[in-house]
Amino acid sequence: MKKILNSSIFIIIISIIQVLLIAKIKFWGATPNLSLIAIISIIPFFNFWKVLILGAVAGIIYGIFSFNFFPIFISLVLITSLSFYIKNKFFVEKSFLGLLSLVILATILFNLIFSIISYLFLNENIFNYFISWNHLIEILYNILFLTIISLFQMVFNE
Repeated sequence: MKKILNSSIFIIIISIIQVLLIAKIKFWGATPNLSLIAIISIIPFFNFWKVLILGAVAGIIYGIFSFNFFPIFISLVLITSLSFYIKNKFFVEKSFLGLLSLVILATILFNLIFSIISYLFLNENIFNYFISWNHLIEILYNILFLTIISLFQMVFNE
């Protein structure tokens, strides 16, 4: 119970930091997706439904405060489900390299799903971002922040 409560607080704080601080600052034209990274980092510790609920909470907070609720929420919930499935199907142990590859794949798929939903429902064409250098920079930022979050989790879990 304490572990899920700590993770819930962690997800809420990271999602609020994402919306209030990180989303407003662009580093070389890209911003890291801290909500996505936080969800990926907790996947090894919980079952599917707990991870999905935490992903939905992150999606609600990130979506509401970014004024782009529908594409962000749907993308984050889909990527949470898909990442959990991929982690359990293809990664046999808890390893940093597994999480690293999962973050790279999840970032690419999140931005692809977000682009498709935005294009279909909101008539926004953001495919240019998906095939730009900014997308690669975002992947690198996500790797950096995953490393930082994983180090914090190692310290707090012991």
